[in-house]
Amino acid sequence: MITDRLNPDRLVEQACEVAGSDDFGDDDTWRDGLHRLCDGLINEAGLNAFGVEIAAMDVVRPLTSRLQIVNWRKQHAEVAAQSVVQPIFIVGQPRSGTTILFDLLAQDRALRPPLTWEVDNPYPLPRPETYDTDPRIAETQASIEMSEHIVPGLLAHHPMGARVGQECVRITAGQFCSMIFSVQ
Repeated sequence: MITDRLNPDRLVEQACEVAGSDDFGDDDTWRDGLHRLCDGLINEAGLNAFGVEIAAMDVVRPLTSRLQIVNWRKQHAEVAAQSVVQPIFIVGQPRSGTTILFDLLAQDRALRPPLTWEVDNPYPLPRPETYDTDPRIAETQASIEMSEHIVPGLLAHHPMGARVGQECVRITAGQFCSMIFSVQ
């Protein structure tokens, strides 16, 4: 039943099992977004059985990543002391050219965007010696290609790839304030 499969508490439990942790950190502002998303998926999205399973996976993935990141940050508290020098923020409405600007800036070797595979599967941290062969690259690419099978022509309208720079819509998924859920 859709209400059971997309129950926010059940999805949180599932993510905790996958991550082996139940520590989401001190900030619980994501919970309201999760509940709103699940309510919309149950009551408004009109999902079929396959859609319900994809939606559940699309919710569990960022929850799991959040748990893993919180755990890693607690083990490596020194990271918070590092300074981020001159970050670039691109802000704009959808369809206003932000993606093309992001992709254009990503062509500069001095400006390193987060790649889709890193955003979708950030833990464990990539290792330099296996960075180009990390199995998560192929997993992410397979997921993107599956999207093309589910929605033929998707990649023609919005090119994506595991080794392509990724914007905030996927990065903010774990906060459940991202538009990625509504556009999927």
